Amino acid sequence: MTKKVLILLALVLGVAAGAGAVWRASLPPAEWTTGSKEALAAVLAAREAEMQLYFEEALAHYERALELDPGLVFAMLKVVQLSPPVEGRREVIARLVEELKSADLGDLTPRERMLVESFRARLDHEPERAAEILDAYLREHPDDPYAVEIRCRRYWADNDMGPAEACYRRLTELDPNWVEAQNRIGYLAMERGDFADAEEQFEIYRYLAPEEANPHDSLGELLMLLGRYDEAEREFRAALATRSTFCPSWENLVTLNLLRGDPRAAEGVVTAARQAEGCPQPNLALQRCRVAAWSAGDAGRWAEMHQAATECMQRTGTSEMILLALAAGLHVGASETTTATVAELAERVGTEGHYIETGHVHLALGMRRLQEGDPPGAVEHLRAADERVPFGQGQGVTKLFGRLLLAHALRQAGRPEEAEAVVESVRRINLSFVRDMRLLPKDAERRPPG
Repeated sequence: MTKKVLILLALVLGVAAGAGAVWRASLPPAEWTTGSKEALAAVLAAREAEMQLYFEEALAHYERALELDPGLVFAMLKVVQLSPPVEGRREVIARLVEELKSADLGDLTPRERMLVESFRARLDHEPERAAEILDAYLREHPDDPYAVEIRCRRYWADNDMGPAEACYRRLTELDPNWVEAQNRIGYLAMERGDFADAEEQFEIYRYLAPEEANPHDSLGELLMLLGRYDEAEREFRAALATRSTFCPSWENLVTLNLLRGDPRAAEGVVTAARQAEGCPQPNLALQRCRVAAWSAGDAGRWAEMHQAATECMQRTGTSEMILLALAAGLHVGASETTTATVAELAERVGTEGHYIETGHVHLALGMRRLQEGDPPGAVEHLRAADERVPFGQGQGVTKLFGRLLLAHALRQAGRPEEAEAVVESVRRINLSFVRDMRLLPKDAERRPPG
């Protein structure tokens, strides 16, 4: 698709660049039940920020709406949804939950009643009833973009990608200014491995929302996955030029420099993010952990990498730190900490959970099987991981890492032809990743011919 076609498509959709904020600001007041024009304006401003993925700003607007109208149930729901579960916020969340549980729904709009009733069903751990409430509402209001978007997210969460894409495309028809749907469609193209389609979709997204940071960030994430590092950096920098506090782009710049083999530059990004107040302190702490672990691995100091990743794993509890600790353990052997962690993860296999989280569990178990000298068992888990970890949603680097680890396990299991096919699948996506990945055992790497 050429740039000219992209522009024509945007015009056909009826969206002039930069017009989204004007259109959304003109939504009819009847959408939300409130007698306060100021509270309604705060909700509309919050929706605008939320659509741009500026969640802290959105939360502030929703809280302002509640100050102006304490009974505005949609604002209550959004404050509960967007509030981080940290000290000082838990009390607010608990209070609003109790108010939502006892709220009188008689004077609300049908949409608001659906949202509150679905929320109550989820509180009662009845996801099937929540789904039935949504489905019943959609039978009566099939073109409500808010309800359609909830259904789309349900497909997305269930890893039901075909229906998810159809749903998000319908959402763009119902509301061309719901630009986050354009972002999701791009990620869905990434997840099925159609990177050319994903690039076109992210370009559409960038054209429709030129003043937002996330379109640049999403395109940059794709370009980074494909090994087009300089282009990716331009997009991340463009995102930060638009909004210096957009933390995902700071984090992606850290990853980009780690992939380039330049941990010093990655450390400089963390410093710049701190100075720009671009990320919360827990995010900055995680990025410092990443840089410390990768730096040691780059230099082949595996014991140091293992120690750094294990200490960070105990502090942050993130799956990435667990995986980095295990990667170092392939060189130095398992530790009691990582063994206990993997044993805990093993208990989660077979239980219900988000498909990405389940993929990370299988990846960890695959590395543990390698440490135990069980390559066939490792292959089983690593194939399961590859099925569950997507190329999109910030998981592309993990997926490529998992594939190279699978190739290593296949070689250890005496299946070199299958191993080379897996390596080739990575090579076609990002040659630099195959050539430069430094965290795996040596025979996990294969230089391209010539």
